[in-house]
Amino acid sequence: SNADKPWQFLAWCLEASLWLKGELKESRLPVTVDASSNGLQLMSMLLRYKKGALATNCISRPNHPPNDIYMTVLKALKLKLQSTSVGWDWLSLVLDRKLVKSIIMTIPYGCTQYRATEMICQWYWKQNSTLFEGRLRKSADYLASSLMTVFYSLYPEFKSLMLYLESMGKTRGTPLIWCSPSGFPVLQNYHKTKMVDYDINVSKNLRAFNYNDETEEVDKAKMGRAFIPNFIHSLDAAVMHI
Repeated sequence: SNADKPWQFLAWCLEASLWLKGELKESRLPVTVDASSNGLQLMSMLLRYKKGALATNCISRPNHPPNDIYMTVLKALKLKLQSTSVGWDWLSLVLDRKLVKSIIMTIPYGCTQYRATEMICQWYWKQNSTLFEGRLRKSADYLASSLMTVFYSLYPEFKSLMLYLESMGKTRGTPLIWCSPSGFPVLQNYHKTKMVDYDINVSKNLRAFNYNDETEEVDKAKMGRAFIPNFIHSLDAAVMHI
């Protein structure tokens, strides 16, 4: 019951017992093989960025254990947090790899500091702590900012690519169209919206409603923000397709 996924662990126990008794010739359990942060691997290869490729195990290192980019970032983050009182407060809660991973792995898919702050707040609430009573949001924002600063200081080329992809989406006043390496066509087309008010008669009572209606004008800001995750996702999916 203490396993990460209790029912999957139980299924393994049942099969293991059969194998130990010599009654199992072939396992019926699915075996998953995961990558080391797909998004950052793709960004490393797009850039031919050796440091990023090494950190995400895109480069073979015989007789060496796999690198763990999340632990690398966590260690650097802990050093940075030691310089402030708020940082020491976070260190007292024992920051873990799971929290860092949940944020870092989603950066290529458009994770912002605002979203990272929300994720940190959710992690904090699970700790059943009262350390940041009344000042959680500000403290979480500090931790989110520190984490992203540390990440980009370790791997500055990733920041350059993010800014470049955002500019590609933002400067175009027309829809973005591209084809993934597996041949899948992608259309990105976000338009600005405007509030429309209208009145409707319901059972002889006049009621007012409003809704956001799409205009003909392309939303360049949204196009810029969306292109990063949409483009990386299209490459990620192409790997699966191929």
